[in-house]
Amino acid sequence: HKGRITDFTGLGSTTNSDILGFFSHNQLVLERESKQTIGWSNISLFNRPINKKPYVRANYTEPITNKESNKWYEPSLYSRDKKLDRASHSLFVMDREADIFEVLSSLPSEKCDFLIRAKHNRIVYTKAQERINLKAAIAERSVKAKVKVKVNGESRKRKKRIAMCELRYGVFKIPRPVKIYGKENYPALIELSFLQIKEVGKIPNGELPIVWTLWTSEKIKNISKAKELLSCYSARWAIEEAHRLLKKKGFDIESSELESGKSIRKLLILGMEASLKVMKLKSARSGETEIKTVELFDENEIEFLELLNEKLKGSTELLSNPYNKNKLSWASWIIARLGGWQGYNSQRKPGTIIFKRGLDIFYQQYNGFLIAKRI
Repeated sequence: HKGRITDFTGLGSTTNSDILGFFSHNQLVLERESKQTIGWSNISLFNRPINKKPYVRANYTEPITNKESNKWYEPSLYSRDKKLDRASHSLFVMDREADIFEVLSSLPSEKCDFLIRAKHNRIVYTKAQERINLKAAIAERSVKAKVKVKVNGESRKRKKRIAMCELRYGVFKIPRPVKIYGKENYPALIELSFLQIKEVGKIPNGELPIVWTLWTSEKIKNISKAKELLSCYSARWAIEEAHRLLKKKGFDIESSELESGKSIRKLLILGMEASLKVMKLKSARSGETEIKTVELFDENEIEFLELLNEKLKGSTELLSNPYNKNKLSWASWIIARLGGWQGYNSQRKPGTIIFKRGLDIFYQQYNGFLIAKRI
């Protein structure tokens, strides 16, 4: 299963698309414009030795390839060169942990860029060649526009709302850290674009204002480009949903009673393959997808889906499946109905757990269908 996932089965006809790679310990790939889920480009499984006590050492005494932070470095280069090389362009979207000079300086190429949330208050050079820390440098920049950011409220830390934010962007030069292992392998200076949104106005009680400071190797020439990159970063939530599927409300990996690490790893990979199917069904729920039903379901499964569709549709057009049978959106509607979604457009769109529950019910009933068909 690991080979099948990392060989990028399911990429299909989208290999020449502009794709958006999402990186955690694993790399989830979406089509950049539509945000449709494509597949996993890389899966990095590792564990810390049980009997080895943690130790503190200076960051510059070993190469990044010997550190745990290598999960942001070598896997990204591998995906860029071996798995995403046929894409017209790829953008790696990563969280704060990837704000590492080795990654910032090594990942960009002619067909690859990154969008990384800043963690460090780095020293940067202004246009006047003044050395200043990042926060102070951004504070000196003028506001380019005010933008509205939709807060979905799925995190307990944030209330659902439309947040008004100031938008700033520009270019800084970042010097290579003084203490870095193998400094001869990295440029003395790199030039990157920054992008920041900062919430202004009334903030809900108990919350801090939203502040995103992002580094990107792409050029930000106008406000439209800045907003598109913000959309790319907000879509990073997809990797959180994929991981959520593996946990308690999804496949409940934590409750596994397997004894060996090897078996748990295999179970985890199987769970990731199943979570990918759920993510594809969810991304197809709006009907805007080029993924075909036959890419996720075989001939017998599609036959059973047809029977379920007749059973689940209502007496009115409003409660009928509006999608073509050949498109995955058709199957997505059926699975969501099985998972408890009522089918009304006025309802909130079905979420990840609804699709997971619906897929569970589908395969439970499908086994009975196969038995009946043999009889």
